[in-house]
Amino acid sequence: MMFDSKSISQYVDFFVKEEKPIPTTFFKEFSFSSKKEGVSNWYTTLRKSLKIYNDDPTLNEIKQIHKRPL
Repeated sequence: MMFDSKSISQYVDFFVKEEKPIPTTFFKEFSFSSKKEGVSNWYTTLRKSLKIYNDDPTLNEIKQIHKRPL
């Protein structure tokens, strides 16, 4: 699934509205052709959501819990 402005908006809305915007919930909400694509989109959307809602405690907690390994 390629990012376009509509999908980015839907993904960011998911992070803001979903009580627990964890990867598995994200994958169930949106169809991805592969796990790699879903994980990539989830992390990208989390970063974009934090740029918009940088003081959101839920998003910041999720960021800490799901840090990508170095």
